[in-house]
Amino acid sequence: MIGSKQLDSASAKIGGMKSYMLSLDDFKSMMGQPDVRGIFDYLNDHTEYKSVLWDMKGQKVHRGDIERALYKHNVLSLEKLLHYLNEPYKGFMKSYMKKYETEDLKLVIEYIAGRSSLTNIESHILSRDSFSKLDFNELLSQDSLAKLMDKLSDTPYYDILIPYVNHIDLKFSFYVEMVLDRYYFRQLAAAGKKLPDSKNNPVMELIGRNIDLFNLEWIYRAMKFYDMSKEEILNFVLDGGHKYNFFKIKDMVYNLTPSKFRDYFKDSEYGFLFSHGDDTDLYMERRIERYLYYKSLSLYREHVLEFGRIMGFVLLLEFEVKDIISLVECIRYKLSPAETSKYLIRTIEVVE
Repeated sequence: MIGSKQLDSASAKIGGMKSYMLSLDDFKSMMGQPDVRGIFDYLNDHTEYKSVLWDMKGQKVHRGDIERALYKHNVLSLEKLLHYLNEPYKGFMKSYMKKYETEDLKLVIEYIAGRSSLTNIESHILSRDSFSKLDFNELLSQDSLAKLMDKLSDTPYYDILIPYVNHIDLKFSFYVEMVLDRYYFRQLAAAGKKLPDSKNNPVMELIGRNIDLFNLEWIYRAMKFYDMSKEEILNFVLDGGHKYNFFKIKDMVYNLTPSKFRDYFKDSEYGFLFSHGDDTDLYMERRIERYLYYKSLSLYREHVLEFGRIMGFVLLLEFEVKDIISLVECIRYKLSPAETSKYLIRTIEVVE
């Protein structure tokens, strides 16, 4: 449990921030908008996101502009929470926010490798000094991957990236993404071990479930869609799963085929991933995120006097942004509200 004064301050802060999150009625209103501009105007006129959208009012707005602004809002919101936390909770929150650093680093690598069509890339960087020690302006000024790696030589990223930047091929972007994701979860797990009662901490349990689902999806898709050896598949699994450790994962990789996943998991907690026949592949990512969304909602509601409430809020905030982005994409393709609801993480009943 967090110290009482720290808890009172942090709980009061997230209570206020939670009250500004979108309601189901907000989502239904946005689902009825005719175009992306309509969603932008709704967010700008009726929600807390106006703080990062107002300066784009009157301009031509694209999906990417909205996405970048919403994630900026997330980062600023988490920065506010940092002021109310002491160690080890502040350290854990900073480790969680490293996801923005690793995503930014992916962008930088793609840009310098000439594999990105983004313009004004500096505006896409979300990392801030509160949780990142990387100088992204300096990294972006490098004109080769070799020079970029020199700038990263004193960081944990050097050793994990150097084997791949020296051998750029068709799988380069894939390898970079996977090794950075693996690094992110490893450093998050290390920070989690510093939390009180880390083995039974509900926050770490949820992160372990996230790792389980990441691994199961990865193994299933790698077997079904990628030409990869079993050893290569295992190279990219994450450590720290809640129910499936490395040895169980290895057993799956060597003994299962995609057609056997449904029967293998039918009586497990994760059976929902593979029990949908022809729709299994199409909605797998959404099912994973919906499962984690409701687990995060429970974390927020059930751990009122604990750090779990704070992290539950943090996760719910991220899922909200993901749903808004999905909604924007659905509106772009003129999907009906009923069709749109299938791509959202939260459950919304639509009557047409």
